[in-house]
Formats: sequence, structure tokens, C-alpha cells
Amino acid sequence: MTDKYTKWCACWGNATSIINQTECTYAKNMTYRYPLKMVFDGSRLRIRFSNIAGTEPVRFTASCAKSDENAVIDAASLVRMTLAGSETFVIEPGEEVTSDEFAFDVRAGGFISVSIHISECTQMN
Repeated sequence: MTDKYTKWCACWGNATSIINQTECTYAKNMTYRYPLKMVFDGSRLRIRFSNIAGTEPVRFTASCAKSDENAVIDAASLVRMTLAGSETFVIEPGEEVTSDEFAFDVRAGGFISVSIHISECTQMN
């Protein structure tokens, strides 16, 4: 049942930086974890991912969990994210995608961590 006051709000963002990679052009079998401080209470999330600066498709899996500010996660809260029902995200060059919505209770001031696992050789733009 939807409350009449339910709405989607952007609560965190990261500016895209377009630079020439010098240290690492490609990587594989790596997990990146981003701790995010929530500014609103909520019960459902959607996470937006970008390959706006890429020149090749990016393929990964993603998960979300409650955490502390140092990205130490509460494994019991872990949720695997999906994109159009698939656990594998593929973002074409110059594109952005938004995950399927998923149930996840958050409180203002609390932290979540979004983990992105890249298993294949992937361009690091």
C-alpha cells in the first residue's frame, strides 16, 4: 500500500570526473565500496550508476548493505541489486542506469554502503 506522501528523493550524489587514466586503464576482479550517509528516512531505494565517461561497456554486480561511516557492512542487511530483473548490470558507453527499486529501511544520519563487483577486465573511465 502506498502512502499518499511517498515520493522519490535524491539524497546523495557524486560529480562525474572525466580524466585521462594514467595509473590503471583496466582492472578485473575488484570490488569498490562506497559508504553513503542518508539524509532522509526511507523504506525503498534505487541506485543510479554511470558510464558517462566510458568508451566501452561496463559489466558488474552490485549490492547494498547497512554500514558504518568506514564502510564496514552489516552482512545480515545485504541486498543484491538488479537491473530489469537481472543481477548483472551492463552500462553502455555514455549511458547511465537506475537499479530496480528494492525494500531497504534507512534512517537519516545512518550509513549504507553500495558495493560494485567487477569480475571481467573493465575499462576504468
